Amino acid sequence: MSNDRLAQQLAATAHPNTREEAAVWLLAESGHWLEELDRMGLISRDTDSGQARVDWPGTSSQRYQLIGTDAEFQILTIARALAAPELGADFPHLSKLDADNRLLVLHAIAWASAGREWAKSLRLLPGMRCGVCDRRLKGLEGADFVDHMRLHGRDV
Repeated sequence: MSNDRLAQQLAATAHPNTREEAAVWLLAESGHWLEELDRMGLISRDTDSGQARVDWPGTSSQRYQLIGTDAEFQILTIARALAAPELGADFPHLSKLDADNRLLVLHAIAWASAGREWAKSLRLLPGMRCGVCDRRLKGLEGADFVDHMRLHGRDV
């Protein structure tokens, strides 16, 4: 299954919980965590319903078996804090993230706080973005663009 398809399933399952929507968007947009969490069995799927969910407690308890850079682990920690604040994750210092990751995190925090539309209105994200899911687009043509639009049920 493609990461775009998995991200879409996670987002659909999280809806209307804006905190979890923002968290799974952050994981997907980071470009690392969906594949790694899936590899470790920390994403459960129900093929009948098409739903998928991150095992947020598992992202903490299995931390030492996960592979990632310090910055990637900061992204994971922030996503977990957004989605499951009851787990008590400490927010890392955003100053330790590079500028691109810091903007992703700020967008996710805004989304979790007041919804996706409000986060979009802040215009924190650079580059071309999908109007449906806010994922970064490589361009407005080619196979990647066509595949991404088909995820949303749009023929191009």
